[in-house]
Amino acid sequence: MSVHSRSCRPALLVFQAAVLVVSCAPASDDSGEAAQQQAVSDPRGARVITEVLNDVGPVEEKVLSLAQVFAAQHYAWRPGEGVRSSAEVFMHIAAINYFFPTAAGIDPPASTGIDPADPATTFPAYESSVTEKDRVLTELRASFQHLRIAIESTRTFDLDQQVQVFGEPLSLRSLWIGHAGHLHEHLGQLIAYARVNGVAPPWSQ
Repeated sequence: MSVHSRSCRPALLVFQAAVLVVSCAPASDDSGEAAQQQAVSDPRGARVITEVLNDVGPVEEKVLSLAQVFAAQHYAWRPGEGVRSSAEVFMHIAAINYFFPTAAGIDPPASTGIDPADPATTFPAYESSVTEKDRVLTELRASFQHLRIAIESTRTFDLDQQVQVFGEPLSLRSLWIGHAGHLHEHLGQLIAYARVNGVAPPWSQ
């Protein structure tokens, strides 16, 4: 089964189609002066990057809070045969946080084993490589840090650059907005997993 047959590609394409055509700029650059000039010359772009980061932040907090309140035994639970377990959903989120930035030329840590040239094999292998609660939390935190750095490092003049994700062309702007939407999709999945197992999301108590 291919990676995108398990929900990556549809969510990405839906958000790609929904993206308004605007100019975008990063929140930071290697040169502080260059970053300031880009923000002044393209304030709409700077706002888009900021808004994407502001969208990802609360999702990160909620995913991590669910990972913390899930009991160890809940990590092995799955709603049915052939469907990701709780641990695999958490690790899938970590995997996409590492994988999508590869389209922007930012490689994942070698320790993940994720190879952008062979996602169909290495992506699911990483998802199933960690099942213990503490290690899953460690992987999640590191992956979100990696994602934030990747988004922040995107330069204004690169955001219209066309890249390939699962053979589909899209701009870096669409990549980041689509990825934020994908994270929301899996947050909703984890909320359903929690409720079925009698776990109340901490922010809803």
